[in-house]
Amino acid sequence: MPVPFREPRPGALRPGLPDPERRRFLGALTRSATTALPALAGLECRMSEADPPRLQVDTAFPGGNGLLRDGQGDILRLAPDLRDTTRDWFYWSIRVRGAAGRTLTVQFDQDVLGPLGPALSLDDGRRWRWLGRDSARQTEFRLAVPRSARTVRLAFCLPYTDEHLRAFLRRHEGNPHLTSHRLTRSRGGRSVPRLAAGRVDGSAEHRVLLVARHHACETMANYALEGLLEAVLGDNPVGAWFRERVEFWIVPFMDRDGVEAGDQGKLRGPHAHWEDYALPGIYPEVRALREQAGRWAGGRLRVALDVHCPSRLDQKLYFAGPSRPRPAAGLDRLARALEAAPDRAFPFSPADGLPFNTGWNTATYYQQRRCFMHWAEELSGVEAVGTLEIPYARIGDREVTADGVRKLGGNLAVALWELLRG
Repeated sequence: MPVPFREPRPGALRPGLPDPERRRFLGALTRSATTALPALAGLECRMSEADPPRLQVDTAFPGGNGLLRDGQGDILRLAPDLRDTTRDWFYWSIRVRGAAGRTLTVQFDQDVLGPLGPALSLDDGRRWRWLGRDSARQTEFRLAVPRSARTVRLAFCLPYTDEHLRAFLRRHEGNPHLTSHRLTRSRGGRSVPRLAAGRVDGSAEHRVLLVARHHACETMANYALEGLLEAVLGDNPVGAWFRERVEFWIVPFMDRDGVEAGDQGKLRGPHAHWEDYALPGIYPEVRALREQAGRWAGGRLRVALDVHCPSRLDQKLYFAGPSRPRPAAGLDRLARALEAAPDRAFPFSPADGLPFNTGWNTATYYQQRRCFMHWAEELSGVEAVGTLEIPYARIGDREVTADGVRKLGGNLAVALWELLRG
């Protein structure tokens, strides 16, 4: 018996909307006895009184995404909620209640699982681990849920939303070398954070710009930025040098609404935030970054990096480079410094990089796009520009974890230190 649903239109109400809109939606939902938006409502799967207690599936939490196509007994058939994504993509994140002691089978219409299967949390999102590829077969996986598990969270990748960022900032509250500001407000009215770190009094010799989540689903970028910030604030020669000589600007969520609503963000129509760097642009976050960071650069911007995640099964950590020779040469020096970083978290080789006009990073690919790299490489004084791609689940022979990617961020900080000192 299929669960009735309506496909949400682009821009439809989703979790995390301002309170008045949420109240209006919940009122309408209460009045409806037969239909619900699967991206918002708790969906109950029960066939008869003889069946086990019902499973409740929902996405009503920050970053939630999924459509319940069908639910019978312990079998759930799901699909990613593409919303305004123009073709299939793979991000999904759901919560299941009532599964304690049962063995779930989760099926999809297409392969949306990574090299290590889905990510799993049994404590409502506080701790995550990979279920393991051995648990998955093509488009489905099985999970034996412990009897003690009140909720099960399952996702394509390790989540990172505003609540993670707030927790990180609370740990460093009062530190004068890390400040939080508002870049602008998003289309949905959310405050878009911009962090400043290092020497933040305006007199730094060097400036570094780091941005992430132009594509909302690419969560691992934020763990790397956390690790880099820890290095900037660290009680060691690298941190002390940064705090004396370098000001960092970091925008953790370039697609602020998409991160909270659980959007794919990649392949968004009419174009993604990443592709919005041609004037006048349509996204407030990108317009504000162009205006404010362009003025802030002031001839002292040395490095501009855009941190992403690649496709679903990619397992190489790499840089993609800009078209102009000077910032491309600087990115090559940065890549060599990262390769030489002591105690590196993951395998890395500059040879895996994509200089301009190799792989997907070609002039033909960019004919209809103007991206962060194209804008940043034109800023006065910039010496290194690029895109860093961090795989979701596995890099070479190593499993990707939140702590591992934080360590990678620390490795990147050491590489920046080496580059800027030179």
